[in-house]
Amino acid sequence: MERFNYRVDLDGPWVASPTVTVYVSGTTTIASIFDDNGVTPKANPFTGPSTGLIFFYAADGLYDVLLTGGTPALGSGYQISAVQLDDTLSLSSGGGGITSLNALTALTQTFVAGTAGTDFAISSSGSVHTFNLPIATTTIPGKLSAANWTTFNAKLGSLNGLTAVAQLLAIGSSGTSPAWSSATATHTLNLPIASAINTGILSAADWTTFNSKQNSLSGGNTLQYIRGDGTVATLNTSVVPEGSNLYYTDARARAAFSGTSPIAVSAGGVVSIQNATGAQPGALSAADWTTFNNKISSVTTDATGTDFSASTAAGAVTVHLPAAGVTISGGKITNTAQSLSGVKTLTSALITQAGRRRYVRYHTTPAAVTVAGGLDDVIVVNKTIAAATTVNLPAGPTTGDTYTIKDGKGDAAANNLTLTPAAGNIDGAGTNVINANYGFRTVTYNGTEWNVISS
Repeated sequence: MERFNYRVDLDGPWVASPTVTVYVSGTTTIASIFDDNGVTPKANPFTGPSTGLIFFYAADGLYDVLLTGGTPALGSGYQISAVQLDDTLSLSSGGGGITSLNALTALTQTFVAGTAGTDFAISSSGSVHTFNLPIATTTIPGKLSAANWTTFNAKLGSLNGLTAVAQLLAIGSSGTSPAWSSATATHTLNLPIASAINTGILSAADWTTFNSKQNSLSGGNTLQYIRGDGTVATLNTSVVPEGSNLYYTDARARAAFSGTSPIAVSAGGVVSIQNATGAQPGALSAADWTTFNNKISSVTTDATGTDFSASTAAGAVTVHLPAAGVTISGGKITNTAQSLSGVKTLTSALITQAGRRRYVRYHTTPAAVTVAGGLDDVIVVNKTIAAATTVNLPAGPTTGDTYTIKDGKGDAAANNLTLTPAAGNIDGAGTNVINANYGFRTVTYNGTEWNVISS
């Protein structure tokens, strides 16, 4: 049984918490390892410490140690193969032993790895021997970094499918169009001779043929033509008489055109069309098109929906006004029976179909209350704090004005409600007192005084 020690690094920095897997060498068999000298089994694989320093004990033999993961990451990992553990191996006692290593004489000395310098070198100081192996660059020999390994690994591994170390470029003429042909270690660029069916290069024979064709014509102007002998001559009626076939001229062409409103043809041959207005036909201008397109094609109403709203489809507007109801959030009041939901506050008198108006006001404070003429119909006294209440009838009443005063709290026996007219009497008395719990009085003005008509 022997202990294995190793510190994991990646281009210089230690690799924290690497994953360590120990195999029987040359196999995929997980080896039995221990935390100590054969007593406490150790998990395999196991995660190394943040220092990157790993260890395990195993029986004498050969082992493969696979290192993966960690921070910084080891990528696909790397393997230390054929590690020999043998606790029977020992150093001979010898005579003198080493007294100095690279000029250092400390009894305990340490080897560490570094990346300083421009070439591989060993630096010894104190009790530490530093093996400096810098990262290789264009000017520095050294170890290959993971980044450079990735770069080199990504370089071209084949050319057009060929992987031979030495490859050749050649010229051919096969095929019907230019194309590359790659086989074995040769890349052939096939350039066929151009023809009616081939795309390719121009042959010497074709070049001679094409070169012998008519050269470009030079000279002349728009009033001339090319004669049969290849010369340029002026084209006019003296050279080529018109006869019955008249030549084209701008004037003749323009004279052949005419237009009927809104189309007009000028003397210069310009054809135009006027814009339409309310007084003349013509073309529709862009501005008018936009105006007409934005107009509403129709407006209709219906009683659908749950609130007053409007919708538009293809220029047609539909106004939705449903009848008010319990499930309708907003709607119209009709002349038929309707059920309404929610609290409704009316600021004026409610007029019934028979012409009657009823307005109920609740009085909750202990102060006196004055009946508002022409507005209040019923005053319900329901005080939050028990107290007697004076109810002042309106001044300047009109014959037929009728009001009801009600004890809504039910304590009028202890806290009387006293009806007091602004002028005149109530059934000949200066006041009228409600002294029965939940009692009420309905009074009407007869033109000179108030009369109790119900209690």
